[in-house]
Amino acid sequence: MKSEPSRFDGKVLLLSGASRGVGEQVARQAKDRGARGLALVGRDEKAGSALADELTGDGTKAIFIKAALSQPDEPHRIVEMVDTAFGVVHGLLNSAAETSRGSVWNTTPEMFDQMMAVNVRAPFMLIQHCAKLMKREKVHGSVVNIGSVTGWGGDVSLTHYALS
Repeated sequence: MKSEPSRFDGKVLLLSGASRGVGEQVARQAKDRGARGLALVGRDEKAGSALADELTGDGTKAIFIKAALSQPDEPHRIVEMVDTAFGVVHGLLNSAAETSRGSVWNTTPEMFDQMMAVNVRAPFMLIQHCAKLMKREKVHGSVVNIGSVTGWGGDVSLTHYALS
C-alpha cells in the first residue's frame, strides 16, 4: 500500500538554515504540500529573500529572517517575528548548523563557543520559544531537529562539530 506524503495544509512552519540545503528543500516541499506560511531563517540574505519571493503565492506567504544564531537573543527575536507575521507556528525545523573545521589540536575556545551556540543553544531556544507560541495558540505542533552522523564517527577536522 502506497502512503501519501504528509500535508501541511494551512500550517505555518519556521525553518532554520532555510537559505540553502536541507532547509531550502523542506521549504519547497512544504509549499507544494499546502503550507500557509513559511518563515525562512538563514544568514544569506540574498538567497533567503529570493527563495521567500519565489515561494510566496498560491496561498503561501513566505518571509525571510536574516539571523546570526550564535547571538543569544536571536531565537526570541525570530519567533517574535513569526508571531507578528503569522500569529502562530505549527512546526519548527532546526537545520541550521555551524560546520567550521578544527581538531582536538587546534580548535580555539572561540571556535568551540560559536559551534555550541549555533548547533546546541540556538535550536534549544527556538524549540522553547516556539513551544510557548504553540501553547498560547493551543497548537499541537511538531519539531524536527536535523543531526549529523559525524557524532558517531567523523573526520578528525570535525571534532568539536561531532560534540555538537
